[in-house]
Amino acid sequence: MSNWSGEIRQQVLQLLQERNRKEKGFTELFKHHERLFENWAAVRDENIRLMQQQGGFNRVDKGGGEDKDKILRLQEELTELHRNRGENASQVLSLSAKLTQKEAELSALQSQNAELVARIADLEEKEAQLNNNLHEHQATIALLSDEHSVLQLDFTSLEEKFRKVQIEYQELLQRYMQVKNQHAEVMNKENEAFMEKKRALVQKELEDAAAEKVVTPIEEPVPFGIEIPQIPTVCVVPKIAAHRFEAHENEVNAIRWSPNARHFATGGADRKVKIWEYTHTGIEQRGMLTGSNGAVLSIDFDTAGTLVLASSSDFACRVWSVDDRRLRISFTNRQFWAIFDILATCTNALLNQMQKNGVL
Repeated sequence: MSNWSGEIRQQVLQLLQERNRKEKGFTELFKHHERLFENWAAVRDENIRLMQQQGGFNRVDKGGGEDKDKILRLQEELTELHRNRGENASQVLSLSAKLTQKEAELSALQSQNAELVARIADLEEKEAQLNNNLHEHQATIALLSDEHSVLQLDFTSLEEKFRKVQIEYQELLQRYMQVKNQHAEVMNKENEAFMEKKRALVQKELEDAAAEKVVTPIEEPVPFGIEIPQIPTVCVVPKIAAHRFEAHENEVNAIRWSPNARHFATGGADRKVKIWEYTHTGIEQRGMLTGSNGAVLSIDFDTAGTLVLASSSDFACRVWSVDDRRLRISFTNRQFWAIFDILATCTNALLNQMQKNGVL
């Protein structure tokens, strides 16, 4: 602020010097006017003195004629001085008006200068504030740039780790598929061996049965002439599937027929239980039961075929109603970890829980 005060003083001094320079030409005029006024006063005094002397002596001589001439000459000079005085007075008035106008202009310029100084001070304050904001933003940008560099390095490291994990996952998946294929081959071989043993056992039983003597009991006569026909029974082993369809997105883990022999339910690794209907045209889906948080492992119907019980790998058993496909109850027990015994365990626990809740 002291800087601005010094500049204001300098500007005011320059304006005053400019005014003095413009009005310096009138200084001699005022001085000449003062000298003329002093000369006029001296001549007037001299004239009065001479007139007094002339009245005292009351004589006319040669010397008196010279005094008259001198008086006339002085009167002419006095008249000239009066005329010059009037001209100078008019010039003084004109110059006074100009001086007043210049002073008004100077005052206007000073007020405008003060406004400009105040505006400059405001602009300087805003500039300082903007500079501070700029420094803060630059510091923030630098900090964000450093954080971005660190995050970029972390991202590169994580991306490299993800790539390695993905490669390991592909290797483990290939190994898993190989082990699964080997396991399937072993299971197929075991099934073939079991079927061979069973076929040999059935063949042996048939041979033993054929070798035994058959004793036909004597049929008792039917009274009143009613003849009871013999009902033929045939045992057939199916060799060709009647229907084949896509039941679930992943593996199918469980299937159960309804007591009405028209509907059946399937459960798979996609955590869904689907209700199907067997018709003369094929297999049609009648509903989907959701709510399991793990793969469905076992399914069962009630005796009326209106409720479906399912156990899943999330250690929980759930009951749905077939008609509206709504989840009725969910029972969880973390001790149900045995996959092959989970259905029986969940059934008993679910029945006890439903009895406690007053459902049964």
